[in-house]
This record gives sequence, C-alpha cells and structure tokens, in this order.
Amino acid sequence: MTQSSRYRSALRIVASGAWAWPLSGAAAVQDSAVAAVLSHPEAMLALVAVMVVAGTGWWWHRRRRAGAGDRVRELNCLYATAAALTAGAPRKQTLEALLAALPDGFSEPSRVEVRLSLDGEEHQTAGWRDATGDGGAFIGADVKAGDTPFGRLEVAYRPDRRGRSPAFRAEETWLLESVAQQVVVYLERDRARQALRRSKTRLRQLMDTATEGICHLRADGRVRYANRLFLELLEAPACDVVGRSIYELVPADIAQRLREGFRQGRRGDTLRYELYTERVEGQPHWLLVSASMEYDDNGSLAGVFAMVTDITEQKLATQRAEEACERLEALQGRMMRTEKLASIGQLAAGVAHEINNPLAYVKSNLGTLREYLRYLTDAVTAAGVVDEQLDFVRDDLPELLDECEDGLRRVTTIIATLKGLARDGAGDWGATDVNEAVTDALRIVSPSLSGRGELTRELSQLPSVEGSSSQLAQVFVNLLTNAMKALGDWGRIRVATWYDASAGYVMVEVADNGEGIPKEALNRIFDPFYTTANAGEGTGLGLAMVHTIIERHGGSIDVASEPGQGTTFRLALPA
Repeated sequence: MTQSSRYRSALRIVASGAWAWPLSGAAAVQDSAVAAVLSHPEAMLALVAVMVVAGTGWWWHRRRRAGAGDRVRELNCLYATAAALTAGAPRKQTLEALLAALPDGFSEPSRVEVRLSLDGEEHQTAGWRDATGDGGAFIGADVKAGDTPFGRLEVAYRPDRRGRSPAFRAEETWLLESVAQQVVVYLERDRARQALRRSKTRLRQLMDTATEGICHLRADGRVRYANRLFLELLEAPACDVVGRSIYELVPADIAQRLREGFRQGRRGDTLRYELYTERVEGQPHWLLVSASMEYDDNGSLAGVFAMVTDITEQKLATQRAEEACERLEALQGRMMRTEKLASIGQLAAGVAHEINNPLAYVKSNLGTLREYLRYLTDAVTAAGVVDEQLDFVRDDLPELLDECEDGLRRVTTIIATLKGLARDGAGDWGATDVNEAVTDALRIVSPSLSGRGELTRELSQLPSVEGSSSQLAQVFVNLLTNAMKALGDWGRIRVATWYDASAGYVMVEVADNGEGIPKEALNRIFDPFYTTANAGEGTGLGLAMVHTIIERHGGSIDVASEPGQGTTFRLALPA
C-alpha cells in the first residue's frame, strides 16, 4: 500500500470513528472528507484538531452521563440510610439496616464491606476481615459532633482474585462522611429520646410515690394521666380511668362541684376546696382538691392539673381532738364541782353543828309554846271571856305554830343534806345490789306518782358493786323525784339497769318525757344550790349530792336533755 493509500484508510477510519458521534450524516461525507484532506495537507492538521475536539467532547459526554448516575446512586443511598436511622427500630436492628444500605452508594456495591465502631462496640458486615487483608483498600470517616467523638465509620473494597481493589472516588468519600453525620444526628436523637424516656420514668416514679393523688385532665374532663394514689382513691385500675371523663368516675354531687370550679377558674388561679363523700362501707371520706388551669395560646382552656389529698384521717383526728377537748372540759367542770362540794362539805359539817343547837332550842320552845297556847285557850274558855280579837288570835296561833314547825322541818332537812355532802358513807359500805337500791327508791316514790304518770321498770341481772346501798337509794330517789316534777300533768318515767360486760360497768338509766332542761342550765345542774325550780320549791342540793355520791362510788353520771322532749340521766358504776 502506498503512503497516500495508508493516509486515506487511516483518515476514513478516523473520520468514521471521530465524526460518527458529534456529526449527523457522517457516513455520506466520509469519502469527500478524505479526498479533501489528501488534496490539501493543511486540511489534515484541521482534521486532527477536529478529531481532538470531537473525541474530548465524546469523553466528557460519557463522563457527564456516568456522573449523573453516580449522583442518583449516592442520593438513593443517603435516602436509604436516613430511612434506616429514622425507622424507630431498636438500636441493633437500626445499625444493621444502615450497614446493609450503605454499600449501594458505591460503584461496586457487591465488593463493599462496612464497619461501624460506636461507644466501644463494633458493628460490621460479614466480609470485613477479608476486605481489610492484603490488597484491600478502605476509607473512613469519624463519627463526632464538634469535639465529641462517638466512633468511626469505615468502608473497604474486597480485592479481586488478583488481589486488586478499585480506588475510592472523592464522591464516595463525601458520601461516607455524609452518612457519618447522619449517624451523629441519629445518636444525638437517640440519646435525647433515652434521656426523655428516663426523665419520664423518673417523673412517673416520683408521682407514683407522692402522698397525693395527681391527675391531668383534658379541657372536656377526660383523664390524660393518673398516678397510683389517684387510682386508689377512685378504687379503679388505670385502664378504666385514663381516657374516661372524670365526671363519670365520681359521684354526681362531686362532679357538679368540679364542673363549677373548673368553669370559674381563671389563668393563674389555683382552686382549693374540700369534698365529702362516703365509701362503699358507709365510712366518711374527706378529700382536699387543688386544681390549676392550663390554657393554650388563644386563651382557651386546654386542661387541668389536679392534686387530691385524702384528709380523712386529719378530719377524724380533729373530731377526736374536739371530742377530747369537750371531755376534758367536762372533766374539768366535774373537778371544779368536786372541789366546790368538798369545800361545801367541810363548811356544811361546821354549819350543821352550829345550827343544830339553836334549832333544838327553837324546836323545844315551839313545843312548849303549843302547850302554853292550849292552857291559855282552856283558861279563856273556862272564864267565859268573849272577845272577837281574842277569838281570832286563838284560832290563828295554831296555824302560825304549824308553819313554824314546817319551816323548822325544812331547815332540819337542809342541815341533814349538808351533812350528807360531808359524810363518806363508810358505815354501810360493802357489796351492794343496785337493783335492790333501785327497788327501795321506787317503793318510796311510787305513791307520789300514782295518778300522774306511768312508770316502767327494766331491771336486768347485775353483779354487785362496792358501795353504800342507802346512798345509792338516795341517788335514785332524787333522780325519780326530779323526773316526777318534770312530768307536768301526765307523763312516763322509765328506769332501766343492765351490765356492760365490755367496760365492766353496771349501768342505770332514769328517763322521762317531761319538760326537759334548758341548754344553758345543763352545765350547772350539778352545782350546789343551783336550781331551775321556782323560788321556795328546791334547795339546789339534790343533784349536787347525787354527783358527789356517784363519784364517791368511782362512777360517772351523764345527762342528755331536750327542752319539751324530756331528760335522761345515765349512771355508770364499776362492778
């Protein structure tokens, strides 16, 4: 082949190869182009230049098409790794999914092996050891946030049978660093979720150990959260409480008060009020409710935080304290009365002794005066003296003497009562049958009750008590006498005895349905010389003596009375 022939063939090949892609219709002009080049050497240089430009354009076009495919693959890989890290699976499964998705972003994914070191733990694909042997190429990226390291992410190509591995491109290094940053974001979010979970757990434990019931309600009253004690107060499990309306879980009256309180609440207000209800067993139950309103940005009610405290024990303790104070005041009153009676008893012993002597003179002189009157009357009658004034004096003097003797008897009775206050009754002290003392008293009082009322006896079998039968009979006589005076025209008196085995006391009750005792007088009826009777009808010493005798026997006496309903005296004597 001549030199021109070789040029022609080479140019035809070059023209067909070089122009085929950049020029359309290149097959039709190949021969003319070759002829032109051969006839003009300058054209050959131009053709070479065209070949260079055309070949370079073809190379960049293929490079651009290949680069676009790489970008799509890398973006798909980033999407897949992001999806794996945000799927919400457990940490081990999440990292395994990440290692499985990462190779797809590299040019030869079937030869890629991955290792991730985090917090002292290593996660790697099955062929990592083979990939990092002789001839393997690998790259790595630190997993860190600022200056805080978490670990390292590494990728390696497994060598082929000749022990060669492809080189990593810059885009693949960028991809690896991007995935490492995704892992940092995942770790920070995961740690934040764990911290939030721990915080919620601690808060729930704290609320469950609180001594108050705590709940969070929605604006419509449905329960969002309730701690352990709140569930115990409602006596229901969490599954029956959370999600239901609080108004369905409490009694109707409490639900109404809650509605009114929540409706009247304002931003920043803390409502506090007490609620009373009864348990299933009928036991009283007091609750102290403290509620705080929660509002949204528009000022609308968003929910309610409520804390419920069981104050039943405090309420019962307060009641017991008040009752103890009342008993203490009553005991103090009895002690004061006892001191008064002791003082009066000492005074009475001396006064009775001093008064008895002049009373004896008066009594003796009244008897003598009555004898003198009889003598004078007989003398005037025998003398036949007729005088109207003398007749009036003669008729009036016996009545005056009778009134004097009646007054003398009353004074004597008062003196005997005063002496009874001071006397300890030790003379007949011993085992005493209370029913016998009651029967003796009824025997004395019954004739006076005839035609005025109805008397009911309820006497039970009783053990003996240590005391004085005569003094106890005197107590019952006084109580029955007071009951008869309170009956008016007609009424009922009830006398009952029984034994309280649990307390070890013999109980005696004297009750009437008479006019009762005014409330303002109840605290003073046992005071000496205090009486509610009309002037001249009582000495005010009867109940004082009753109180003294009962305390002397180691017992107690209580009274309950309602004006217009009657009075009940209850005595307790140790058996």
